[in-house]
This record gives sequence, C-alpha cells and structure tokens, in this order.
Amino acid sequence: MRLCQGMGATGLMMCWPVVAVAGFCLIGGWTASARAENRLEIDEKATVLDNWTVGFNKAHSSYLATATYGDDTTVWIGMDADDGEVYFGLTNPNWDSIQDGKRYSMKIASVGGGRWQGQFNGISRNQEKGVISGGLKEAFVRDLIRSPGIAVSLGSRVIAKLNLDGSPAAFAAVLACQSKQSSAATPKAGSSARRGGSSGTGFFVSSQGHVLTNSHVVESCQGITIEQAGQQSVSGTVVARDKANDLAVVKTSQRPSAVTALRLDLRVGESIAVYGFPLASKLATSGNFTVGYVSALAGLNDDTSKVQISAPIQPGNSGGPVLDHYGNAVAVIVSTATSAIMASAAGVAPQNINFAIKAVIAKNFLDASGIKADGEMQTRQVYEFADLAERAKLGTVKILCE
Repeated sequence: MRLCQGMGATGLMMCWPVVAVAGFCLIGGWTASARAENRLEIDEKATVLDNWTVGFNKAHSSYLATATYGDDTTVWIGMDADDGEVYFGLTNPNWDSIQDGKRYSMKIASVGGGRWQGQFNGISRNQEKGVISGGLKEAFVRDLIRSPGIAVSLGSRVIAKLNLDGSPAAFAAVLACQSKQSSAATPKAGSSARRGGSSGTGFFVSSQGHVLTNSHVVESCQGITIEQAGQQSVSGTVVARDKANDLAVVKTSQRPSAVTALRLDLRVGESIAVYGFPLASKLATSGNFTVGYVSALAGLNDDTSKVQISAPIQPGNSGGPVLDHYGNAVAVIVSTATSAIMASAAGVAPQNINFAIKAVIAKNFLDASGIKADGEMQTRQVYEFADLAERAKLGTVKILCE
C-alpha cells in the first residue's frame, strides 16, 4: 500500500514511503483473487445514506458501501470484518472491453490533487464488467473520499468521472460496522433495567413528534411509552432504524414544546452537556444533567462516526443528546468504555471515556428516512449550564420499553 496526500506547501506531491510512477503513487493490492466479484454483493442492507447503500457481505464477512452514478458506474468500498483490510471496486454495464481475470494498471486522479496508480483485477458481475483491488489500507480510502470527485483512467483513456458526495458518511458507517465486529468494541451505554422492561433516552428532532434515540434502546420493545416532565405519557412507534449506526426514530402524537436542532460541526476541547434518564429505577426521575468536554473527534479504533466526550454517562443515557452551549445537539450518546474492559486491555482503568454518534451521521439517517429535522439552529444566546439544563428538559424524553 502506498499513498499520496496531494500537494503540499512546497508544490511537491507528499507521500508516505512510495515508489513513484509518472507522478503517481502505487496502491493495491491483490494478486489474482478467485471470484473477487463475489465481494461486490450486499446480502444484508444496514442503512442508506444519501445515494450510498451500506450493508454486509456474508460470503467474505465484509462490510461495504456502494453508490451508482449517472453514467452507470457503481463504486464499491468494502472492509473485511476480521482484519480491517479494505477493497475498492468499480463496475459498469458499458465496459465491454474489460476481461474477466485480466490485470489492469489503472490511475485515479483526485480533484483535490491526489493521484494514485495500482493494479486492479478485471471482473464480470451479472451484466456488468469492472475492476477490483484489495489489500488496501483504511488511510487510502479516507484520503480518496476527501476529494469532491475523481477521474479514473484505464491506460490513457478516462473511463469514469465520479462525484463522491456522501462517501465520507458512508465509509464512516462501514467503519462503525467493522468496529462493532471487532473484539475491542465497547459495550453500549445501554438501556437501564427496570421492573417489567427497560428504559433509555431520546430527544425531539421534529415538530411532528419524531424522537431520535439509539436502535439498541428500542430493538426488543413490544411496546414503547414516552415520558416527559409536565406532560402526559404517550405511546410511540418505531418508524426508522439504522442498526449499523445504532440510531432509531420513534414517532409520537406529542407536539413538543422544544425541538432540538442538529449542529453538524464541533471542535476538540469545546464544552458540552448531556441530559438524560440514567439508572431510571434509582436516580432522579426528572432527569440527569452532566457536563464535560469533547475529548476527540473519533471513537474507539479511530471510528470517525463517533466523538469521544468526558461527560459522565450511565445505563439509560443511551439515545440522549450531547448539547453545545446554545442548546443544539452535536451528537447522540451511544456507549461507554467500561473500566473492566479497558483495564484488561490497557492495564489502566479509564475515567470518563464515553462515546456519541456525530450529528452528521444522525442527520444523514433522518434524511434517508424521509424525516425532516426542523429544529431551529441556535447561535445567538450562550446558555449558562443551569439554563441549558432547563432547556434540555423541554426537548428530551424518557423512553420506556416493554
């Protein structure tokens, strides 16, 4: 695997250890790979993000994302669940000249300046022909998808020009799936056990009564009840789920007094707050408010769909909002690194290492599900924590699962 990162300040191409070929960096890959086209199948669909479909390939135990563009070119980005090895493929029903099993030298030029050259295997898939290369590293794909577009050349001929909109979120979903498969995956913050069922947290993202939460909070529910301070309890129905990213939407008849807006950007070091209903059978039924900081812009194993926070969370916080000083949600609580697991892995007991799903992932999920998040972004008034807690209470709910 060799990787270029584009043009540096010196005007020269910046590469990790590299063998230069006509100004390109080498990528890939596999030698002859028997029936490599079998990797380009989604047997179990996990989610749809923009025009990208993310799912699981049973034959090779891999997660992959795929999207088809206007010229009928389909892009495939896959990752093996066991070793994290990445493969990259392109197919098109109009590429008649490509021969199954033949090796091709292909070039990829990024609009942002990065250039790669590598060996791809020719494949035949259903009514399509295409190419695939494997043995890649995650860093190559990360660099590639940062570009707004790529041009793919076979020899001296450009065979595809592709807009890669939506690919970062799609690849983040692949990484999230792979991370959950890993033996180092963290446990969920979880729903809090209670007599007759369990409970979690959610928050209103639409004026029509849509509540955003975690998929694992509602996955085993026979019935769902939504409780909020000062309001009558109402029933809820799951209308959308994304198992890969652990998100779900519960529809209620309630018209919320406050809808939480999703803010899609955040910075390391900014202060945040968490509101939710942890340990529902033991702690205050009115809700629990904790504060902390954004510790990192990635989760365990560099999972880019997550953010790490220092605010304390407990079972029952799952699905609750991570709020900025304006009351916007920048993430959705999902898991914690427990002392027992991390101590055995690293020899130390961690403190306040918790994870949340980035708001951009939640927004993509809502868009793909046809749910309009209509909360108004707040940027004028910076709330003191006491006032922020009062505001959070208006838009956050307890989810009771029977």
